[in-house]
Amino acid sequence: MVNKMFFNRLRVFSLIVLTTILTTCKPERDNPWDILANISPDEWAPNNLSIENVNILEKIISWNYSGDNRIQGFKLDRKVGNDNWEVAHQAFDKSTKSWNDTDITPDSTIIYSYRLYSFAGDKESTEVTITSKPSFPAPTNLQIEKVNEIKYKLTWTDNSIGEQGFKIDRRTDNGDWTIAHGVVDANQTAYIDTNVFVAKSSINIEYRIYAYYQSYETTKAFANTNAALTPPSNLQITQNSITSVTLNWTDNSTGEEGFRVERKHGSGEWQQIAQTKETTLNDNEFELNTTVYYRISAYIEEYNSAYAEANFDATIPPPTNLTIYANSNTSITLSWDYTQTGYQGFKVDRRIDEGAWEECYVSLDATQRTYTDNAMDFTSNNLYSYRLYAYHELQNSEKVDTYIGKPILNTLEVTAITATTATSGGNITNDSGSAITDRGIVWSTSQNPTVDSNQGITSNGSGTGSWESELVELQPGTVYYVRAYATNSLGTQHGNQFSFSTWQGEVSDIDGNIYRTVVIGNQDWMAENLRTTRYRNGIDIPTGLSLNDWGNTTSGAFAIYPYSSIDGFSSVNEVLKAYGALYNFYAVADSRGLCPTGWHVPTDAEWQELVDYVVNQGYPNNSWEVNGASNALKSCRQVSSPLGGDCATSTHPRWDLHSTHFGTNQFGFSTIPGGACGYVGDHFVHIGRWGYWWSSSEYDVSNAWRNSMGNESGWVTFSYNSKKLGFSVRCVKDN
Repeated sequence: MVNKMFFNRLRVFSLIVLTTILTTCKPERDNPWDILANISPDEWAPNNLSIENVNILEKIISWNYSGDNRIQGFKLDRKVGNDNWEVAHQAFDKSTKSWNDTDITPDSTIIYSYRLYSFAGDKESTEVTITSKPSFPAPTNLQIEKVNEIKYKLTWTDNSIGEQGFKIDRRTDNGDWTIAHGVVDANQTAYIDTNVFVAKSSINIEYRIYAYYQSYETTKAFANTNAALTPPSNLQITQNSITSVTLNWTDNSTGEEGFRVERKHGSGEWQQIAQTKETTLNDNEFELNTTVYYRISAYIEEYNSAYAEANFDATIPPPTNLTIYANSNTSITLSWDYTQTGYQGFKVDRRIDEGAWEECYVSLDATQRTYTDNAMDFTSNNLYSYRLYAYHELQNSEKVDTYIGKPILNTLEVTAITATTATSGGNITNDSGSAITDRGIVWSTSQNPTVDSNQGITSNGSGTGSWESELVELQPGTVYYVRAYATNSLGTQHGNQFSFSTWQGEVSDIDGNIYRTVVIGNQDWMAENLRTTRYRNGIDIPTGLSLNDWGNTTSGAFAIYPYSSIDGFSSVNEVLKAYGALYNFYAVADSRGLCPTGWHVPTDAEWQELVDYVVNQGYPNNSWEVNGASNALKSCRQVSSPLGGDCATSTHPRWDLHSTHFGTNQFGFSTIPGGACGYVGDHFVHIGRWGYWWSSSEYDVSNAWRNSMGNESGWVTFSYNSKKLGFSVRCVKDN
């Protein structure tokens, strides 16, 4: 019993003592790595981890720490690119707050990673991480400065520290790069290229510069320039005389050896005539009577700059103000002006009437300005002609000519032709030193009529100048020849000859327009395109339709080719009179009638009859024959043609020039290229090149027969077209 009580008391005492001990010896719970302290390691990790570049090979890693000062220090892991982490690459005591990583490779493709944490014993804080790429800044602001014609200076801004130097690559005209064409030390920011002209005188030269360390390089800075010898400019040519010039130019280059002077004549080859360090040169050895070209270039060794070029006309100028005076029936005097120098003298050629020229009839020295010829006989000869020209050695100036004897005149073109009348005239430009006492025109059915052999003559007063005369009592459908004449004390002179055909007949339309007519075979045709604006009963034919309205109408209408599209025409009325109107087929088929009473629009068969008649007369309907059927029916394009008709009238509308296919108007039909009026695209086309004429024959409900003639063919082409088109119309007389 006693023992049991003792042990109970002892147990209670022991508990009291243990409780007291435990209460008195309780440890502190503020160690960050004490799990029972329940404090997160994040709170004791380093902070503000940062990286600063020192140079291309070194970085400073720095941080702050505000956690428990009982830590032992810091550990730094490092990872380079995709390598494994280097754990505890560096360990620092707790007083250290930065570290220089001097083991940087200047390769911007590598990523450097760092993680830092504090430690105490085997306990570590949460890590903080940072990454960075190596910094190897490229140079910038690359500039190119021309030092002289073969040296160029490069300058740039250095943006890196620690590089070994700079490399300069070069290429020319987009060729291959020359790697490390130049290399300079790290402390240099300039380079002079002393050999620019490696292949030619003018090149596009391109540079790229970059810093390097061992095998590592920065990105490249680029610049380019056109490296060229600066050419001279302002090349001036001063003509001292016919045979001498002085060249002057401006020097724009530095460092060149001199200038090369080249010359060519006309389309010949360039030849070097001099090398000089001066900016002036005299040339007394060029060819005369051609264009002389010069070009000047600066040069270094075999390399030339671009050229300064100029040219002048080395033609020997002709004498001016040549006049001729009759002293008597046996003597004349020539006089002239000449202000040039450097020539040798003058030569005179002479011709009597239409005989051969007497070359160098007389040679005169350079001081003469007059010449008297006493070997004349105006009683036996009509005209004495002279040609005067300056010369130097074998080269002559252009020849100026004059003549004396009979008056100088020309015949005026024949106009206002009818069946029995026409109008011509003349113009006397020089009385040849003797007053005009009579003037007029003569005509005949034989060529070259004169005042003594003619079928008709007029007298139109006296004096120089122009006049008009009317030819009367002519026979219809006849070819006549006409010349003007003028008389002075030395005799009568005749002008050039024109020929024309009188009309075989005429007919007028409802508007009062008069058309000449021509009989071809068994048909009586209008020889002009119809230009009426009204139907035969006096009703107006609509006109002035827009392109859209023209294409939509199914009623008769006509159009007039715009005068602004035709050279030499200034009004609608001029075009209408010359080319006629363009009618759609609905106007042709209108029962009110287009043609004058007793006339009609020909059928396709009647057109074919006309062409068959022409073919039977020896003019085949063949595209390549010069004398093809359409050429025989076309109005002539030649002025003063002996064929007569419209061939003699330059004011008549003409076919555009073609090398072989042109009108001869053998039958007086006088077709002209009036073009066409369309209803889609261009409203008006082909004037001067094509003529189209409606027949009255339908092809189907939408189309009708027509024929055409072009300036590049001898065909008369028969085909059909839409009734909406606008074509010319000819009328044929009813049987």
